[in-house]
Amino acid sequence: MFMFIVDGATRYKWVYLLEKKSQATWFILKLLRELETHHKDHKVLHLRSDQGGEFSSNELHEYCAEHGIVQQFANAYSPQENGIAERANGIVLPRVRALLTASHLPNMIWGEALLHMVTTLKRLPTKMLGTASSYEKLYRRNPPLRTLRTWVCIAHVRVPPETRQRKEKLEPRAPMCLLLGYSNSTKGYKFLDRLTCRATTAQCENCRFHEEFTVDRAYVKQLLENRYLDTLHVLPEKPPVVRIKTSIDTYVAERSGPVPTSMAEELQEVEWVAGAEQTSSGSSANTTSSSVEQ
Repeated sequence: MFMFIVDGATRYKWVYLLEKKSQATWFILKLLRELETHHKDHKVLHLRSDQGGEFSSNELHEYCAEHGIVQQFANAYSPQENGIAERANGIVLPRVRALLTASHLPNMIWGEALLHMVTTLKRLPTKMLGTASSYEKLYRRNPPLRTLRTWVCIAHVRVPPETRQRKEKLEPRAPMCLLLGYSNSTKGYKFLDRLTCRATTAQCENCRFHEEFTVDRAYVKQLLENRYLDTLHVLPEKPPVVRIKTSIDTYVAERSGPVPTSMAEELQEVEWVAGAEQTSSGSSANTTSSSVEQ
């Protein structure tokens, strides 16, 4: 299970993967303390949620009372009263399903797909904010777009000399891995080693990405079962590699100039503006809810 937290002012999204609902209180308090420390100009005034027990703990009540935060609870069977968070579910989950389908990977890694998608969406323009992204509104700077990567693409990750063992002299210096997402604890990416089934992190400088390729679904499923379910599968020495289907390849090949790295650069080019307007009009046609200023 997972929990969404959305800032009503900036539309910035946080998502947490939960093993049980009781963990929600700990993550909420952790986020509130981080906002109080690192974003003092963004004071939390209200905490709106449903009437779930994880949002009604004494510890959370005491923290909100001490810091002047008003808790607001939606009425039973009235999810529309918590519309911002519910709308986030409607935006993110279809894209996560599309991500899993396009990559031909098993649903057992849905959590990594969810984290990757939310990180990507936070750096893209938001309808309620015009041409700005929620990242830009919260951090007061342009989002880093150069670090965005294709999910579960193949990457060769260099092994630092300090971690190599003498018996590994003939082992690859940059083994093949799968990109799982962005690391929260370090400055870099999360990878899954195809041989050891271990999750690891690495900086961008130590990685070489092959974003047009991933590994076959059956191979990844066996790899993940070896990692998380303690099931032993005999894996082939050379994993079956497949190409990730995307329509952007043709556009990039025909494009003469560099791809914009920020929204400011994008809005200076006519063709990118036309593409953004076309995407916006398509999204508007499929909109199922509206926002009302209060």
